[in-house]
Amino acid sequence: MDKIEALWNRRRSEYWKMASRYWKLITMNSGLTFVLYVILIVGSIYYKKWLDTLTPSFPSALLIALAVGIFVIRSPIRTFIESADLVFLLPLETQLEIYFKKSRLYSFQLQCVTIIVLLVLFSPLYFRMINHSFLALAASAILIFAAKWWNIDCKWQEQYIPQPFMIKLVRAVVSFGFVYAVVNGRLIFLVLILICVMAIISLISRRLANQRLLKWDRLLEMENKQLMILYRFANLFTDVPQLKGKVKPRFWLNALTQFTYGQPSVFKMFYAKTFIRSHEYFGMFIRLTVAGMVIELFLTNGYSTYFILLAVMYISAVQLLTLWRHITPQALADLYPIHEQIKQQNYLQILFSLLVIQGVLLSIAGAVAVGSFISFIILLILSLALNAVFTLGYVRAKIKSTPV
Repeated sequence: MDKIEALWNRRRSEYWKMASRYWKLITMNSGLTFVLYVILIVGSIYYKKWLDTLTPSFPSALLIALAVGIFVIRSPIRTFIESADLVFLLPLETQLEIYFKKSRLYSFQLQCVTIIVLLVLFSPLYFRMINHSFLALAASAILIFAAKWWNIDCKWQEQYIPQPFMIKLVRAVVSFGFVYAVVNGRLIFLVLILICVMAIISLISRRLANQRLLKWDRLLEMENKQLMILYRFANLFTDVPQLKGKVKPRFWLNALTQFTYGQPSVFKMFYAKTFIRSHEYFGMFIRLTVAGMVIELFLTNGYSTYFILLAVMYISAVQLLTLWRHITPQALADLYPIHEQIKQQNYLQILFSLLVIQGVLLSIAGAVAVGSFISFIILLILSLALNAVFTLGYVRAKIKSTPV
């Protein structure tokens, strides 16, 4: 048993040593720290102004419940399982109770940190619109942590169940309802009912899990997904050899990659198809664009809208930088008899086009929030200016000095 516990401790220590090296490279070799400081300072200023514009009819509890509920429901368990464990640790499954118990506790503690950050972030909104008492917020936080532990426990039971979709769906609905009732503060009866429902779901999950074997392949997939989050983020600032990207065909977007045939379009097609099919680029681009539009619609102050547009576009542009060298190991791209300058131009054209699309969408959302066509023109000009400076200035110089 002591060896099993030592194995878990060693793997956790090795992971954090690896992660700390990447974080050190990120903070030393990029302007991320400076950008975060700017976002924090400017964001706090406009956050205060936004709070001053709110009316009693604003759905504050719903907004907080949506933001916090996502991280309460999403409960991946870090087991530090490796591929070889499916062969060497599988026979010891009955002796791994302490190993998996430590994994659940570790995951709970780590994810509670994220919830604490969110609660601190939303505390000014909570105190202004819902309840002025710090004790009320502290009591809400304790209940939310309890719901987090319940989700972690249910998530573990789901690793035994072959088809856990319905249980996951019910767990998500109950968790969101619970978080909303707790944040609202006036739905105590609903909180008590949902606690009973949560107890019933736990009993059902345990009964179903006790009849099955642990799905080790599912544990490995869950662990790899968590590793990929760190690798993808670190890959924005330095090369990560362990990075494995997901590829989806997305046939419904093939029409966007139909360029004229010829040398000037070869790498343009490569970059367009890579962006569309690669989850790390397409998914990131869609998520950031949608998130930026939603935030703009909530923050109707004109100046904050401009800042949000610039911040979202800058973050997207930085993350799309790795697209430049993504295709190098694929299809023996360097064997094509095409001049390096054409390749650079193709990449810049794709990057510029993507940021133009994002800029237009964010400008429309910002103009709708502000309610002014002039705001749309100003936002569009700002987006094009940032796009031109970043793409045609910074990125052009960067890829010329560091060719693939």
